[in-house]
Amino acid sequence: MGATIIPDTYIPPFYLANGHFQTIVPHLVLCKRITYRRQRITLADSDFIDLDWLDGGDNLLVLCHGLEGDSQSAYMTEMATQAHSKGFTVLAWNYRGCSDTDNLSERMYHSGATSDLEEVLLAIKDLSPWQGIYLVGFSLGGNMLMKFMGELETGKRSPQLKLSSIKGVAALSAAFDVMGTSEVLARPENFIYQNRFLITLKQKLRRKRKNNLLTLPLKTINQISSIWEFDELYTAPTNGFGSAAEYYQNASALPYLPLLTVPCLIVSAYNDPILSEACFPSNESLPANVSVCYTAEGGHVSYWDRNRKFWALHQILGFFLQQIEPLE
Repeated sequence: MGATIIPDTYIPPFYLANGHFQTIVPHLVLCKRITYRRQRITLADSDFIDLDWLDGGDNLLVLCHGLEGDSQSAYMTEMATQAHSKGFTVLAWNYRGCSDTDNLSERMYHSGATSDLEEVLLAIKDLSPWQGIYLVGFSLGGNMLMKFMGELETGKRSPQLKLSSIKGVAALSAAFDVMGTSEVLARPENFIYQNRFLITLKQKLRRKRKNNLLTLPLKTINQISSIWEFDELYTAPTNGFGSAAEYYQNASALPYLPLLTVPCLIVSAYNDPILSEACFPSNESLPANVSVCYTAEGGHVSYWDRNRKFWALHQILGFFLQQIEPLE
């Protein structure tokens, strides 16, 4: 049957004239921080992950941030605030090395690190008799989430995680094509994005080296000039891959999307300056339980509208609420 197509109703403000402005401006002017309740869990390899909670009702919303984001990223705090106001308990988890404390192992997170999401869900599955669990992933987190859901479908994840308990998932500006996204980031016009990511990623590597967790020479770290080089020299070898290309192939969620059976929503903008063409799978290639909203405008993880609201977050929350209380 193919995916359900949701009409494009997003209208950007007149002063955000293209995908770059739509991506950058909202995140420059919005610095709202919220107070979470923090929980630290220990992982199987003795590393840790910090979970940030907004306690609410008996439906749980799990938020998966993007590359070099955290629970205080603008899209995370906006989504958490909106969902909490509708009665959700919200869990915004910080990937390895993304909270305010460096993680303890040589490796951090990556686009396909679904085992960490699995450990988070296993750690919290018995905390409350959740009526339903909903998950949303942003950019890198959207890819990780959908890959995880596909792995649940194929039995690659723990049988203790019941697929039936997950009532809905959503991906915003998801980098489903990990290799293609890396190539797009390397384009000259995208220097501002790639450089922004590399500044903090390389800082983390320097601290790991200082703490004797990494042997990569400091000169090599300092000379990294692209996400591909970062993944070739660090991400791939520390996660058991022979090259960045092998890592990208393994991490991509694209092969898993046709397998999904849970209600899913995918929202992405054609003028997104970061996503590759393959990040927009055709409606025909997706199952009927997937709803797709590909918009002309919106930028990357943004969709700021004329009312200074994040349009896409409202669409995602509405999609989840519809799973809880289906329209007559």
